Amino acid sequence: MLKRDAEGDGTLIRHISKRHKYYLLDEFQDTDPMQFEIFFYLAAEEPVSDWRKCTPRPGALFVVGDPKQSIYRFKGANIASYLSVKELFDSEDAVVLPLVRNYRSDNVLKRWFNETFTELLPKDTADQSRFEDIPIDPSEEDTTDSFKGVYRYDWADADPEAMAAMIHHLVYHDNVLIRVYDKEEKAFKTRPVEYGDIMLITRKKSELATYMKKFYERNIPCRVEGNLVFGECPALILASEVYKAIALPNDTRWFYKVLRSKLFGITEKQIGALKNKDKEKDIRISIYSAIPDDWPDTKVREAFAKLNDDYLVSLGMTPSALLSRIVEKYDLFSCVGTDNLEYLYYALELLCAQENSGAVASLQDGADYLDSLLKGDSDVERCIGLVRNSNCVHLANLHKVKGLEAPVVILAAGTYKEFDPGNRSEYTGGKARSWFFKVMDNEKHNYQLYCQTQQYPVKSAEERESAKAEHDRLLYVAATRAKNALIIGGLVGEDGNTIGSNYWEPLLEHCKDDLYDSISDNDSYDPDPATIDIETLYKSEEVIALTDKDCVAGKTYKGKTPSTLPKVKTKSEKDDTDAADVTRDRTHKENAAVMGSMVHRFMEAIVSSRSSREKADPAVLITEIIENFSDEITPGVDYQGILKGVADTILNGGYGKQESGVPTDILSELLSAEEVHCELPFCYKEESATKAGPVIWNGIIDVAYKKDGAWHILDYKTNYENDNLGETFKPQLDQYVKAFRAITGEEADAMIYSIPV
Repeated sequence: MLKRDAEGDGTLIRHISKRHKYYLLDEFQDTDPMQFEIFFYLAAEEPVSDWRKCTPRPGALFVVGDPKQSIYRFKGANIASYLSVKELFDSEDAVVLPLVRNYRSDNVLKRWFNETFTELLPKDTADQSRFEDIPIDPSEEDTTDSFKGVYRYDWADADPEAMAAMIHHLVYHDNVLIRVYDKEEKAFKTRPVEYGDIMLITRKKSELATYMKKFYERNIPCRVEGNLVFGECPALILASEVYKAIALPNDTRWFYKVLRSKLFGITEKQIGALKNKDKEKDIRISIYSAIPDDWPDTKVREAFAKLNDDYLVSLGMTPSALLSRIVEKYDLFSCVGTDNLEYLYYALELLCAQENSGAVASLQDGADYLDSLLKGDSDVERCIGLVRNSNCVHLANLHKVKGLEAPVVILAAGTYKEFDPGNRSEYTGGKARSWFFKVMDNEKHNYQLYCQTQQYPVKSAEERESAKAEHDRLLYVAATRAKNALIIGGLVGEDGNTIGSNYWEPLLEHCKDDLYDSISDNDSYDPDPATIDIETLYKSEEVIALTDKDCVAGKTYKGKTPSTLPKVKTKSEKDDTDAADVTRDRTHKENAAVMGSMVHRFMEAIVSSRSSREKADPAVLITEIIENFSDEITPGVDYQGILKGVADTILNGGYGKQESGVPTDILSELLSAEEVHCELPFCYKEESATKAGPVIWNGIIDVAYKKDGAWHILDYKTNYENDNLGETFKPQLDQYVKAFRAITGEEADAMIYSIPV
């Protein structure tokens, strides 16, 4: 499009340049060819068809890049393209500024980099950019009292157990000290190595899980850098299933899945026995169900009760609060283990962040977000760690370490095998060309050659050269992450000879010092530090938190619910389920709240189910509701009869005595609405000018529905005799309107629907 515009009168390019005059392209070594063509057109003073002849406006194009860090060929990055653009800048109208200073590494490392990479990257070629010596800072003190330099460690296999032992060696030896800059004191100081000083780099991300598991076993705290595979955390998978069983109660497949999981271990036979208990009165298998107290299978009864309790609690919870409750309450780890455990807590942290941003508002949103993490659809790429600046070993695969650094960097040993290339892509002369010159049968790793083109000898040799050049750049990126010390893993046999092909071998050729020769075994060292008792730690931290002078004492906000607001006094005032201080008779007075909750539950279920394919049977629903409240009901009260009366009235035209404007046939009103939301939880902050700080309003709106483009809020009231309910409960209704506006941005009116039980 830009090329065609440049061939014409350049109207589009000039239109864009009026809005954006200057372009800064960072990480330019990772560019693909099309990107720089686009920006040469956009920055052109006089656009012409050939982008190479587009002269950028003075100062319009600023490009930053390090060709030695071009390591994404598999994503289309092309070092040849970078070098060709650099040549265009080498003219009277442009300036190329080499930045060769290294502000990260110790002088010892700088000297080693100069020696090693001058040999590995000696000159500019079609596939490579030469290494330029790093200046040595004469003002930097060359101390000998700290751990620094380049070392090798050798073992017979890339054993994570040996890696864990080596890290303990570094952390628990008295004489392994590093020199670091203290930002608070604004000076260098020498101190022992900590876990947080160490970064372990692996060649492939698939190797990270092996090290992570071993580190957990050895009580070495760690965190991961790179692509996060949440689906590899069994505890997160199980927590997500429990979350969906609770958050999506009408999708019974999750309820069944959790019952059958290792968490509860309920069998199909046990569920079948429950369903067939009474042929004429089938028990509905759902999270709403309550199992009769006389049911002999305690395991089943307790499973249903636990999930039902959590469903009731979840109605007033945020998505992250529900996930946190599941993690704390359910014994997930004893069921599925602790593999990749940090993913579970990182998912919780991410869910909180999504809530704060407004991207996740409901439990349904939370379920969808957890699904996106498990399926890998989320764009979460970099693990920032659960605690900022936490003292953890940093694990990273080679393609994720650019921009990172650590005082001590370990390159984990590992074999690798070179494969003959099967294709090659080039971009020259403004055109892209690709060759597929070798096809193999990879099934069952047989690698049978199907065909090979005549171009294979020439193009495969060129591709091998390009791959070799990128390998050298990857070595450069990995090594230069180190501030104080670089430790390179080697693979040797019992005879001392190298085993297989070690990815880091070109670096080892320049490394003579053995790590363990530099660390005496006679030093004070605890190879197996004692495990900290978590209860003791918790109690000590609790005491510290309570006595810390910097700890904020007391709440910084005031929490309120609309139902606690004072009512407007009227002569005929009677109360409702929310306050329950005056009722029609003594029996109802003792049990008004329970009766009201039952009615609310019935209304929610009947409204929700009438719009679904499987409509709830009122008789079955009433039985389940009464069973759910079995621990709270008052003996002698005919709850069955009262709820049946409510059901008959609601299903046959509703309660006629309502205030002006309130629909009497509420069920028909809601079923004909465009949108209906029952038991809508809310929580929002209202700023306050008082010293007490803001007010956090939270509660539940009984019903919010949209009809003819307008939103309406209904609040059910039971157990009262009042002809002026709208006036009596005006403060509460006004607060519901504010809450609805705060969480949706929509305006609504609010009304009372009277259910006189």
